Amino acid sequence: MTGLERITAEQHGMRYWVVKGLEGAVQVAFAQQPVTQWQALEDDMFPGGWTGRDLGIHSPTSFRSDESMHGDCPFLPDLCFYTGSSLPAFDLVRQWAAAGYDDEVIWRAAELYYRAVFIDGLLTDAELMELLDVEGEP
Repeated sequence: MTGLERITAEQHGMRYWVVKGLEGAVQVAFAQQPVTQWQALEDDMFPGGWTGRDLGIHSPTSFRSDESMHGDCPFLPDLCFYTGSSLPAFDLVRQWAAAGYDDEVIWRAAELYYRAVFIDGLLTDAELMELLDVEGEP
C-alpha cells in the first residue's frame, strides 16, 4: 500500500513496527521473552523466545467504545484514540517466525490492517481476525 510511512523501534525487550498514514496508524509489538525450560518445550507458542504483545490502531477519531484516549501519542499530532489486542499478535509472531523472521510479513499484515480499518471500515474483532488469518495468504 503506497503512501504509508514505515517506522520501527526497539525498547526494553520490545520490538515495534508502525505504519502511519493520513487517517491514523497501526502498530505491531512483539516482546523478546527470556527462554525458560517450559518455553523451550513450547517453541510453537514462543518461537525463538518471541511473543506477540499488541496489534492496535491509533486514530484521531473514536471508532469503538473500548478505546482509550491519549493526548501524547507519538504517531498523531493531536488527540489519539487507541485500541489493540494481543490475540492477533500471537498469531502474527508465529507467521513471522515461519517466514524466517522476515519483517515483510509484519509490514504486509500492518498495511492490510490499516486498509481494513481506515479505508474499508472493518471494525469488529471477528472481521479483523479473519483478515489476518495466518493460515491463509493475505
